Amino acid sequence: MAGHADAGLLGQWCPGGKMAALKRKHRLRWIVMVVAAPIVAMELNGFIVAWRAERIAGERPYCIQVAGPDAAHYTRATSFNELSFFNMQARLFYGGSGPPRAGNNHAILVLENPSALLNWSYWAEDFRPEVLNHEIFDVPDQKIWRPEINCAPVRHFARTLKFG
Repeated sequence: MAGHADAGLLGQWCPGGKMAALKRKHRLRWIVMVVAAPIVAMELNGFIVAWRAERIAGERPYCIQVAGPDAAHYTRATSFNELSFFNMQARLFYGGSGPPRAGNNHAILVLENPSALLNWSYWAEDFRPEVLNHEIFDVPDQKIWRPEINCAPVRHFARTLKFG
């Protein structure tokens, strides 16, 4: 009887036993969680961006512009996918001497009544009043380096965004 019980315990730890299969199953589950969970979270970031914009704007008209194809321009966000981590990336400016520097922000929130520009911060997971070059274009009668506004602010802009 004792020999039979020992064989059962040893069988679980053998390479072909049940315990080895269970370990492989759990290892695969952990690999999927470690790899897939961050990818899904980064893709769902667009919903967080839209929610934060709605929270800040309240009933004020607003729109969201994302970094354009080059370091000097922005384009109007049209879908939640454009607000995801994979798409909403600042562009670098290569020119002059020195290292490359940020040419634009990941995204800017354009607010009306009163007008304001806020930039998206991944560090804070929120919009901040730190738009690039704001210390230059916030000076009265000084419009140099001000981002071009390519969207028309509307109330509850997030409702106009498409899925996908």
